Amino acid sequence: MSVGKLYTTATQNQGLRIRAVAAFGGVQLETVEGFESNVTNKSAEYLAKFPLGKYPALETPSGLHLTETIAIARYVAGLAKNSLLLGSTPEEEAQVDQWVSFGDTELFAPGRIVAGLLSGNVPYNKVVNRYLLPRAHRSCDQFPRVPPRYPHIPRL
Repeated sequence: MSVGKLYTTATQNQGLRIRAVAAFGGVQLETVEGFESNVTNKSAEYLAKFPLGKYPALETPSGLHLTETIAIARYVAGLAKNSLLLGSTPEEEAQVDQWVSFGDTELFAPGRIVAGLLSGNVPYNKVVNRYLLPRAHRSCDQFPRVPPRYPHIPRL
């Protein structure tokens, strides 16, 4: 049985992250078909559930409405049986939160800007590229160190 309906586009990175958590945890999650950015999330029906029009968004059978990638992913991970996706001690939970935050602030945000600069979707700015690209590389260099120090964090 599905734990809820996920409103997202097929290629939205944040939606992919939530679907990955669901798949890894064995949690069934329905993805709303035909969701269109700046169309579906601007409709009166959508705004009645999610007043800011943000997505990804989750609607559960109990009537819970959530937005924000981390909140939705945490909720879905918490529904996984016998999963250590959230950690099993306060220390492990804090480490999971640390790495989730690290991914958002050190990888996803700068990576998205660099990808935009390089693809032409954002006007190229050499100063910004020279600042963000080494930062993204430095951050990526942290991952080979994860398993020995944080064995409870699953490798994907």
